[in-house]
Amino acid sequence: MSGRVLVVEDRDPLRRMLCRALLQAGYAVVEAPSAEDAFAHLGRRPAFDLVLTDLRLPGADGLAVLRASRERRAATPVIVQTAFGTVDAAVEAMKGGAVDFLQKPV
Repeated sequence: MSGRVLVVEDRDPLRRMLCRALLQAGYAVVEAPSAEDAFAHLGRRPAFDLVLTDLRLPGADGLAVLRASRERRAATPVIVQTAFGTVDAAVEAMKGGAVDFLQKPV
């Protein structure tokens, strides 16, 4: 395996597609359909090598996932993706420590 990735995406088809692509590339993948699920996974070991999160999620958003990941293990890179990207959202994510901000479709 190349590394361990947490995929946080509420839309099932997109989450499955991302996970399938990452698995085929040799990554171990953990799925989270909500920020709350992501929070639970972030607290477990072993730590993730990458967190890929959607910006808009039910309940807490992707920026909350970003903050939680940074609090638990600041060295873990977080990529935020969204179909509703704005300059303000990208700036907020990058200031929060995201390594990238991607516009969907990826």
